[in-house]
Amino acid sequence: MFAGPDSQLVRVPGADGLMLPATLYRPRGCGTQHEPAIVLLHGWNPTWREALRDPLLDVGFFFHYPMLVVSFLLHSLNPASWRDKGDAVTGLELEAQLLAEHGYVVLLPLMRGWGGGQIDCGLGQSADTTQMIEWLASQPGVDPERIGVMGGSFGGQVALLTGARSHRVRAIVSYDGPTDLVSANAQSPWYDWPPKECRSDLKSPSPVNMASRIKAPVLLIQGDADTNVLPEQAEEMEQALRKSDGSVQLHLVSGADHVDGDDLLFSSWTAMQQFLEANLGKPSCVQTLDATSASAHPGPPASRSR
Repeated sequence: MFAGPDSQLVRVPGADGLMLPATLYRPRGCGTQHEPAIVLLHGWNPTWREALRDPLLDVGFFFHYPMLVVSFLLHSLNPASWRDKGDAVTGLELEAQLLAEHGYVVLLPLMRGWGGGQIDCGLGQSADTTQMIEWLASQPGVDPERIGVMGGSFGGQVALLTGARSHRVRAIVSYDGPTDLVSANAQSPWYDWPPKECRSDLKSPSPVNMASRIKAPVLLIQGDADTNVLPEQAEEMEQALRKSDGSVQLHLVSGADHVDGDDLLFSSWTAMQQFLEANLGKPSCVQTLDATSASAHPGPPASRSR
């Protein structure tokens, strides 16, 4: 039986004072130790629970993004999409809980454009995340010298951009994150990525152009069958970081597509855990040693690192 994490809804400051909804997870029953912390970022389409959990969310969200709301509701009615640990838990909520059970303090925000403010293409969100990290560093029980940032898809892009901004970031995990919007647009011009609202400036929000400013170690996790964010994106980021003498690992997951985001993360759990412990230090309060036992997740696909 797992003690489970404690969680609370909070409001965290963005770069311009915009207050964004978030959930703060803490390992339960761990005393007053100063633990490592992680900001966990959602993708372009967060799960319905993540987007709708905040009762103060602007009603305008429902009118501006009706198809997204319908998608969220359909997702909620599909039992196969639930992860049951005493409650229906979907998407990043499960990941945040598992990280908290492993001893990390986790901040799971709803980013600008979803939790308030206007849709941005990574620049505004990375500025917000930098400010959130400062807020997180000041919270009781958090070691301000051991903070990481991680995210998948768009969240992975924002995690890398945040690493180029914040001196506090000690570890970055990006899984299936776009890194070069110029080449992504050229490789898949028929696909709606990058989103139309991001095509006026493809260079500024591309992490590959910020590689020399990223000082924290980076773990890139990528499905080699991804047809949305092609594997070349991760390879290009790896090359740019190595050229800048950055510390980077590329973990390729065989047969994984972009839609397998949760599978991708869980299949890479051991590599990610080792990476986090190497760069943030081992948490002092670990409640469970096996992520798959907590999630009842299917067996992972084969993976390889380089």
